[in-house]
Amino acid sequence: MELEKEESGISFWPRRFSDHNNNINTDDVVSNYKNNEKKIKQNLDLNLDPQNCFQVREIPGKGLGCVATRGIEPGELVVQDYPILTLEHDYKFKEWLAQGKSVQQRDRLLILHVILPLLLILPIVYLLPQIGFLFLLLWRHILDHVRNIISLLGFEKSCEDLYQSYLSLDWSGREKIEHLATVFPSPGLKERIVGIFCTNSFIIQENVSGVFPNLSRFNHSCRSNCSFTGEEENGIFVIRVNCVLRVEKDEELTLCYLDTLEEEAPCLAQERRTYLNWAYRFECKCEECSLPSYLRNIEDRRRVRLSKLRREWRTSCNLEKDWTNIQEQIMLLIRLKSCGKVEHLVSTLELAWETLAELNGVPGARFKVKVAELGVDWSRILYSDQHPVSQEWQGRYKAVRKPDIDQLREKGVKKKTCNRKR
Repeated sequence: MELEKEESGISFWPRRFSDHNNNINTDDVVSNYKNNEKKIKQNLDLNLDPQNCFQVREIPGKGLGCVATRGIEPGELVVQDYPILTLEHDYKFKEWLAQGKSVQQRDRLLILHVILPLLLILPIVYLLPQIGFLFLLLWRHILDHVRNIISLLGFEKSCEDLYQSYLSLDWSGREKIEHLATVFPSPGLKERIVGIFCTNSFIIQENVSGVFPNLSRFNHSCRSNCSFTGEEENGIFVIRVNCVLRVEKDEELTLCYLDTLEEEAPCLAQERRTYLNWAYRFECKCEECSLPSYLRNIEDRRRVRLSKLRREWRTSCNLEKDWTNIQEQIMLLIRLKSCGKVEHLVSTLELAWETLAELNGVPGARFKVKVAELGVDWSRILYSDQHPVSQEWQGRYKAVRKPDIDQLREKGVKKKTCNRKR
């Protein structure tokens, strides 16, 4: 699995995590897990997906991962999965775990950074109201610590809620959770469950994450060959993984743990590797990070340019400039294989469609067919033919393609008429 970036004001929750060859510290409480380790590994060798297109196998240098058992075409459903453990948590939940915060440290923070400063400052402010400005500056500093302490209290409560949710699972559910690895220290069963959750969870909605047992087996690649989408069905959140690039038999299936196009996200290869090493405790050696330095620099420049274009588009009020910007974004996303996230390409094509709808004249009519064609192709790959997004793109393509064909037919009729007259 892998991690994310949080220092310097950036807080990313892990999009995806997987198993690695980390030594897991357990105590007598989890002796049952140790005793059944051989049985667990045998179970993991079985196919986990209903599509019968991959198996979980040992991958040199990575631990367990998903390997294709046959060729898989772009757009083919690889697996769909449901959460077996969910948690509503603070946005700093994983950061506190990574920093190893404890009750004792929380108490010290409370005494040293909140109670004592307040006791010292309040009498002075009471006697000398004119220093109110200085008090405000200090108060801002105090508020930051107060927020951290409140977050720590929420972290403790979330850990307890998570552990109780784990205990409420049946034996089968607990075994699925125990199959997964953790990159965090786990002196006891409770700490291990929290570590497993942070290492293997997916975001379901804001401040809510869940563990999906099958998806947790996919390892990371900065240019992954699979992409996932999530939606709610009958009150249950489901994640589907579709293949986005042609995969050969015995090739590893991968997901991208990072959204490198988010604002302030790790963009360059070195930034991504640093972040993944911090968050998931492994050094990324995917096909893109393993490129020769001169090729890696080219890819980095493309990613930086793409991020800049996305920022500029948000601040522009010129439709023609927006259209030029979006054209370059689409070109770079295709070259970069969507930076591991095909949803970025589909959403950019949506922006292109909306921009063309507002443009008047030839450019709008000329490029609508091409944008609609790309929208149909990539929405089918990311979702499926029957998905509402794909259906909408197919409708758009038919709407803009029909008049285009009619114009070609009219031109063909005119040419034939002219030839007959001659």
